[in-house]
Amino acid sequence: ALRERGGGKTKGLNLRMKFVCGQCWRDGQVSEPDKALKYCTAKARHSWTKERRVLLVKSFEKKKWVVVRPLPFSRTYPLQYDMCVHVVKQKKCHYIGNCSFAHSPEERDVWTYMKNNSLRDMQQMYDMWLTLTNQNRRTEGPALTPPPEEKQITMPTDYAEPMDGGRGLSGRGEL
Repeated sequence: ALRERGGGKTKGLNLRMKFVCGQCWRDGQVSEPDKALKYCTAKARHSWTKERRVLLVKSFEKKKWVVVRPLPFSRTYPLQYDMCVHVVKQKKCHYIGNCSFAHSPEERDVWTYMKNNSLRDMQQMYDMWLTLTNQNRRTEGPALTPPPEEKQITMPTDYAEPMDGGRGLSGRGEL
């Protein structure tokens, strides 16, 4: 279980986490990144970027993965996050903007943990979870955070098919 740093409460986060492709998730699929962290593993191969992925969490009590939305921005963060009344009553939120109430108990717990540990970004939350749960020691599955010195740049040649055994796009073997 994750424990909060500092002098705050030590309520643990008993959750599993993973990033998946947001576009695939909306279509009912669970697609994780390829080994190079460039695309999702679905046939559509959506770009694997910070804006396009979503964080899923699963409590050990429940068997279902749920989305955790980014922590709502606030000048002053609340002492605790409350559940959205629409989600509690009707299972669906009708708020047009970014609802600042939690849509699941897991989301409420993650947001509270992030607030108490000064984490403002889903990647920071995920990286802390990896470290504290020793997930980074596992070898199976792709790492979800690229090394900091590498930048993900999509080049036009990423989409080009080799036409002549890899001698270049002109076909004449020149560069």
